[in-house]
Amino acid sequence: MTSEDSPDCKFRYLLADGTSDNGENVISTVGYQNVEPGGEYPIAKHPHRYMFDVKKGRFLDEYQLIYISHGEGVLTDRQGDHEINAGTLFLLRPEYWHAYRPNPASGWTEHYIGFKGDGFTETIERFFPITESNIFRIGIREELVGLYREALQCADSDYFLVQSLLCAIVQHMLMLLKYHLSCPEGNDSLAQKAIDYTKTYILDKLSQKISFEQIADNLGMSYSWLRKTFKDYAGMPPAKYLQSMRLQKAKYFLINTRVPVKEIALKCGFATPEYFCNVFKEATGVSPNNFRDAHKDNEI
Repeated sequence: MTSEDSPDCKFRYLLADGTSDNGENVISTVGYQNVEPGGEYPIAKHPHRYMFDVKKGRFLDEYQLIYISHGEGVLTDRQGDHEINAGTLFLLRPEYWHAYRPNPASGWTEHYIGFKGDGFTETIERFFPITESNIFRIGIREELVGLYREALQCADSDYFLVQSLLCAIVQHMLMLLKYHLSCPEGNDSLAQKAIDYTKTYILDKLSQKISFEQIADNLGMSYSWLRKTFKDYAGMPPAKYLQSMRLQKAKYFLINTRVPVKEIALKCGFATPEYFCNVFKEATGVSPNNFRDAHKDNEI
């Protein structure tokens, strides 16, 4: 398995080169990349068969679902250039020439998963025929970002049914996409859109300093309205939600990896290791090291 881990990029490639294609449903890759304005794209750490020049494009022998949760850019195919904004998902089909890139002025956050198999082909041909667009403007969807993240965590596991679990996640994604395409955009309230945007922004940028005033400005609303609305819908203010997500991510690293506590603090967006340890102990009653020791049997 080829992999990469950093605060702004994480991916897993699950199939070896030359894997036979017998029609079975399989997941080939899953990952995300947060590209800052002016950042390198694509990064040069992907396997050769997935790399592409944004001017020359590429072909794949699989499907990919790519969701942009922040920023904007361009998808290029045989029909020309297509503007891609936050909340856009696009489907890449096998042997479909394409290239895509973030706008250097904005960067973007992309989530992707690659898959192939006769079952997936049947689902896609039924619900997303090739005669229709491959670009779906569904808006910011926290549940979709959650599925991508769940797939990444699943890909880290050595559980023997990992491929079956990942295939189920992709089928869930496809049905979720179909649901949102079938429902009028007006069904989403302004408040729900703001909550989904805020949660997705937080999950995408956990390792960074987050300004809720900036989030409110992005949404075109006041911070006081956002804070009250978030608390009414989510049951807690946004700052508390941010801290709970950072602690949840820290617990995952402590249980499933051997990453040092100091590095975990930075990966999860805490200002200092000391502050992380204090917050963690206050929330759980134990230090990060003691928490890790209590879960040693679960280490990968």
